[in-house]
Amino acid sequence: MGRFGSIRYQVGQLIIGSDIRAYGESRSEQKGEAQESLLIERQDLEATAVAEGRELTAEERAATAQTSENVNARVAITCIGTMNSYAKTWRSFGSWAKDEMGVKDIRLLGAEHAKAFLEYRIDQGISKDTYDREASALSKMETALNRWAEKTGNLRTEDLRGGIDQTRDLAKKELHEKRETRAYADPEGLIGAINNSRYQLAAQIQFEAGARIHEVGQIRESQLRGIEEINGQRFGVIHLEKGDTKGSLPRDLRLSVDTYQRIEAGVKNGKLINSLRDGGEVRAFRFNQDGYRKALKAVAAATGQDYTGSHGLRHNFAQNHYAKILGEGRSQNAALKETSRALGHHRSEITKVYLR
Repeated sequence: MGRFGSIRYQVGQLIIGSDIRAYGESRSEQKGEAQESLLIERQDLEATAVAEGRELTAEERAATAQTSENVNARVAITCIGTMNSYAKTWRSFGSWAKDEMGVKDIRLLGAEHAKAFLEYRIDQGISKDTYDREASALSKMETALNRWAEKTGNLRTEDLRGGIDQTRDLAKKELHEKRETRAYADPEGLIGAINNSRYQLAAQIQFEAGARIHEVGQIRESQLRGIEEINGQRFGVIHLEKGDTKGSLPRDLRLSVDTYQRIEAGVKNGKLINSLRDGGEVRAFRFNQDGYRKALKAVAAATGQDYTGSHGLRHNFAQNHYAKILGEGRSQNAALKETSRALGHHRSEITKVYLR
């Protein structure tokens, strides 16, 4: 393969060069061979360790354990449908990494890129099933990249699986198995049922301004910009700079005056934290994010709604904001672009997922 080439071309070369396809072969036989090779490698490592007078390291044990991950990493793709599905995800991942992170060569993709891509997909509100499929595809891409590197005599130091693993807990907490539409049926009722005042305030900010959970959970005094009048309406403004928000897209969170005054008090009475951005200790609004998710889940059940994670409130904001702009007589394209900016997305196409 040349230095770069299109992402589609690179993925095609990866499939060919890695010899990852084994159409028509028995998957069970491949798994048996993989288990046997892992056993032999473990025995060889144990013999080496005994000769060196030491125990196996945790890394050596993990690399040769009879886990489904280790076994599947050594099994080729036996179904053309699976290959086509994986290739589609590989192309999407490669194109995203090129556009958003400047990686033009898929051989250089590593943990940070896989983590960022899957977090982006979680942010889009995909179902848990879709996440699992894409995580599996990226895991197999790691296998293909390693095979390709070995066949071409190159050393590969990157590791997609490390980044994939870092997103599993977030996906479990935020995503549903089948549900793609994540907006709550009665967000006001949901928020009103929360007893914890900090959790209720966090939910209100997500609902009113479309903030991500981690954006709400790190509001500092320097981000409070006071009350402004915008198009004849008064809003409290919280500014998110690069580094405050995922995706590096600065934006303002516009809140009702009442909600702004509540967060202003919450910040000023908040914990002291050390902030590199502010050059020392500052007051900040903090809350237990896992506790917040559990509270949302409990009140969703109590109010007869499906629990769609904290991100569901961002979907409510997106739909309300989009409808408001349309109600002003503006075009669908303008509504899509403005809602995308308010959500902190680079491209308006992403926002379409929020409008289902």
